[in-house]
Amino acid sequence: MSKQENMFKDQINVPRGERVDIFDPLAFLNFMNMQMIDETKLFVLFGETRKIEMSGREAAIAQAADRFKVFANPVGKSREDRAIPVVSGLSGIGKTRLMEEFETIFDMAGVGQPRFGVIVSYEVGHNPQPVEQSMRIEASFSWRLLYRVFIEGNGVDFIKWFGTCLPVNGAGLTLDTALKVIRMKAESLGLIGENGVFHMFLGVDKYHYIEDVKGIPVSHEPLLQDLINAINGVVASPVDNIRIYPMGACKNLSVVSNLRTQSIRLPMSFLSVAEMERSIESIPCGLNLLQQAAVRRHLFYLGGVPRWFTQYILTLVDKVSESVDKPKKAFQCTEAQYINEWGRVRENGRRRHLDQIEFIKLAAYSFSGLKVVLNSKDIGNLSWAHLEGSVCLINDNCISIPYAIVRRMAGYDSIDFTDRAVKCFIECLKGLVETVDKVMYEKSPWQLWGVFGAYLHALRINALLIIGKDTVKVRELFEGALINGCDQEVKLRPMLLSSQLGPSVKRKGRVDEVHDYLQEGIVVINGENGQGVDLFFALESTQGGYILIDDQRKHDPGEQTVTNLIHKALIKPNIQHVSVTIIPCLFSCCSSFSLTEIPKNSIVVSYPQSKAYHGSMWIHPAASPYINIIANKKTYASIVELDDDLKSFGACIKEEEKERIVFAK
Repeated sequence: MSKQENMFKDQINVPRGERVDIFDPLAFLNFMNMQMIDETKLFVLFGETRKIEMSGREAAIAQAADRFKVFANPVGKSREDRAIPVVSGLSGIGKTRLMEEFETIFDMAGVGQPRFGVIVSYEVGHNPQPVEQSMRIEASFSWRLLYRVFIEGNGVDFIKWFGTCLPVNGAGLTLDTALKVIRMKAESLGLIGENGVFHMFLGVDKYHYIEDVKGIPVSHEPLLQDLINAINGVVASPVDNIRIYPMGACKNLSVVSNLRTQSIRLPMSFLSVAEMERSIESIPCGLNLLQQAAVRRHLFYLGGVPRWFTQYILTLVDKVSESVDKPKKAFQCTEAQYINEWGRVRENGRRRHLDQIEFIKLAAYSFSGLKVVLNSKDIGNLSWAHLEGSVCLINDNCISIPYAIVRRMAGYDSIDFTDRAVKCFIECLKGLVETVDKVMYEKSPWQLWGVFGAYLHALRINALLIIGKDTVKVRELFEGALINGCDQEVKLRPMLLSSQLGPSVKRKGRVDEVHDYLQEGIVVINGENGQGVDLFFALESTQGGYILIDDQRKHDPGEQTVTNLIHKALIKPNIQHVSVTIIPCLFSCCSSFSLTEIPKNSIVVSYPQSKAYHGSMWIHPAASPYINIIANKKTYASIVELDDDLKSFGACIKEEEKERIVFAK
């Protein structure tokens, strides 16, 4: 670039507005008032009523409230105590919506009145502006904050204002000064008394774009670090009668986790069906909608992504004409807008869609239960830290993807792939959709629990093969369960279900049978009232012979001990000349057991382990034989019978949950 061009660039990248005395609060306030169309309006957030209430974020709100208690009284608190809560994850998971619930967080934290909220965004019409390159990030952020409060929707457009109106000496602005001017304005409007404490939620949305500001660094650290230092400085040493409560939101947690700062990540996961239904019950016609099996099935299909299911409901209520096809049309609109467009990633500066094999590998990691290394590149040339912001959630280094995408992969044609594990993976997804998903809410969950469990066994084994694990310990197939021993190594092989291979499965060495579950990759469903166990499959041991996994499912074990139940699952087939070692598994969703109760070389999945074991599939209704009634039992009155005996749930279920979980009979 020539010297003349550089001079021109310098000229357009500096503030061009009038000079303002930013050190005289009254003069500064007068300047900001002159930028407003209506001086009586102030763009601050109060508790906003939404059409559909938020649910499923109780843990995140509680953790944020713990931080806010510290921010309210920060004197003497350590930097770790003042860790800023941040929320991250893929688009649509509800990051901005969680920040908009700041009033709920304030209530839980006991923050006093008056209180206000401001969210400063770096996207959607508020992209980094050239003029911001001429100042430090604290100054440009403070101008963004002032613009949001005084001028947003009440004056000149953001881009034009930053380009032509920002004061020529604006680079000297500090966050302290901006907060004082905001407080003075609130006082002039009667929103706060002269000596009242001004409590302000300060949200920073899409902060992963801050580095694109390319402002003047304070030191050799990233701009985001400089901004966090400035915010932390105000939190630690509050401006007179002002308390701020910061929270950040972005797609990728690694943006802030790589910095020299203290932050706490708020838990974000896909919503369960019960959590989505609780939100829908908050709208006037919600209960009527949830009486329709098609609506509830569509909610499940949408995979627990808040933006997707709220858009579906709003479309269903507002935009689709009355007809018997109304839920179907609303789902198709949502599917076209979000699900069919899902899977875009940015690689080497360009956006592209993942191809089919990359989708399959992504799903394989989700089903495998394995933890990933964030900077490793297992999908194309993309690290998991990069993928987190676009196509998956990562919690505790475990991968989750929306179930809607899992269902989309069930539409793949296995003929298009050569790898046997991939073929079996696709066929198992097809079977899951056809035999479980399509009859969901027409059958009780306990009727589908075993079939779902069989598919999950097969999918997890196929997933491990797809990502390159052909030999594992038995315990690795049951991550999240209570496991005693089970360190035997087995050779994995592609798996299908017996129902996909026909009813004839060789069990006792009969020569007239077609299939042999010892030699072939088959998860066998033992049929109605099958002796001893509900499901079983075999894998070859690396030490010779076979390991037979017996899966026994008990809705309610009653007074039986775990030892008795495990003993009943020790059913050894009558096969001669072959060494077979039995690993019994007990699935019981309404009992709680400790590891010390479990016999050697056995596995238990009870209520407390269900979420950890099922991983990304825990939101599937068939992952449990029970229906969780969250808010209003009327929703389910037509499809369940209530059982008044909840004693079997024991200490594993919190007292307040006992009235919300009932047996489906």
